[in-house]
Amino acid sequence: MESARGLIEEGTYRPSRPPGYPLVEVLFAPLVNLGPLATNGLVAVVSTLVTLRVLDLARAHGAREPGAIALAFACVPTVWVASVTSIDYLFGLGLALAALRAAHRERPVATGVLLGLAIAARATSGLLLVPILLRAERRLLTVAIVFAVGAQAYLATVAVAGWEGLVPLGGARPDALFVLRQGTLGVFGEIGLIGVLLASALALRASRGERPRSDAAAIVLPHLALYLSAPYEPEYLLPAVVGVLLWIAPRLEPRASWALAGLLLASSLVGVRQPAPVLVDHRRRLQEMTLVEDVVEAVEQCTEPTALLCGRMYPKVRFALGGKESVGPVDLHVSIANESRLRRLLAEGVRLRYVPGIEGWYRRRTGLEVSAFAEPLCP
Repeated sequence: MESARGLIEEGTYRPSRPPGYPLVEVLFAPLVNLGPLATNGLVAVVSTLVTLRVLDLARAHGAREPGAIALAFACVPTVWVASVTSIDYLFGLGLALAALRAAHRERPVATGVLLGLAIAARATSGLLLVPILLRAERRLLTVAIVFAVGAQAYLATVAVAGWEGLVPLGGARPDALFVLRQGTLGVFGEIGLIGVLLASALALRASRGERPRSDAAAIVLPHLALYLSAPYEPEYLLPAVVGVLLWIAPRLEPRASWALAGLLLASSLVGVRQPAPVLVDHRRRLQEMTLVEDVVEAVEQCTEPTALLCGRMYPKVRFALGGKESVGPVDLHVSIANESRLRRLLAEGVRLRYVPGIEGWYRRRTGLEVSAFAEPLCP
């Protein structure tokens, strides 16, 4: 949102976070001052288009019930929540899946342009080049167009932040149990995970030892490797979810396909040992609304120079403060990971404070314990 606001208000580009998400930032720019309803609404429209693309691919892969497979995708808890969140995951996924379908139809120019745009939306969408090259007839032409379109989108990042601006933020690596739990229950929920495991078992039985479809394996394996190398968000596995569903699709009986969709729908709305993901997300949003109100009140009471670290709450806090980066003596920041810069701010008499609740986010994204050098803004 910060990047989109800079584009629309100042005509300048600043990547929202490395390496930048230029296409999504441009699409959000006209909507950013209209508030979350507008940007989240755009994402919901994109999610619908992605679901239709999954329907098309499921049909192309021989699914007996492509509608059930598309519904199953839409009902995956992580997809559901991402569909009403102003972030880039579904933009990149939708364009990459469109590129894959164009490759099926032997359209190298369309394939290259669509995958290049997918990379412009989210750099890791380039991993879909693997299954695309397995399908593409004119591989060199496709790769050249992908590079031309995708690389051009990031020239602004290089101009603003140099080549180091293309390096994603790192962070402290979570423990193995957290990585496993987030990559399974965190994606599908409890009931949904059971449904996917049962559907996979039925698909294995139906395959009778045949080799997996190249599309499915080539989609799943690179994204699984990406997640294991940087296991910070379950949404990193959304393309792998599509790959799994495309592998399952032609091997499931119609009733089993609809049962899978039903279990994933239930998984989003019903919890067993933990609360339902969609309800958890709704409760979190309500809590964040209250928190933002408290933050605004506390900011207005600040009288000394303050650097406020907002983490993932930055867009909401800034919107609530009228879109301003600075309010009185308070400057808003997403994060400050450079220790020398932190020491310099402290030496200059700037008070470091943070929005409560971002501790885990800060640790994963920067590798630093925010509470070790800053104090909470409000209780």
